[in-house]
Amino acid sequence: MAFLITSLLITGFNSVLLLLRFKLLYKIHYVGTFLVIGLFGLNYYYFVVKGNGSEIMSTEKMDIGKKSIIIDIFFVGIMFLSGFTYYLVREMNS
Repeated sequence: MAFLITSLLITGFNSVLLLLRFKLLYKIHYVGTFLVIGLFGLNYYYFVVKGNGSEIMSTEKMDIGKKSIIIDIFFVGIMFLSGFTYYLVREMNS
């Protein structure tokens, strides 16, 4: 989940940079690493330490079952979009 949210945040940030034509270069691997570690920590705290994970797992409405392929397709697509928008930001600033 942390990788997916990181990709969404990077894609959104890059889209804002492209739309507003800001001249900003950043290292995607530093931002990605920081976000993944930070979001993993937040997820761990919320779901394990606070105990909300067992509550979600016991709810039958939360079962993804046959929808897991949709999540996989979305994950691959958003990973592509984060890389593509970063490429466009780099090209715009060159």
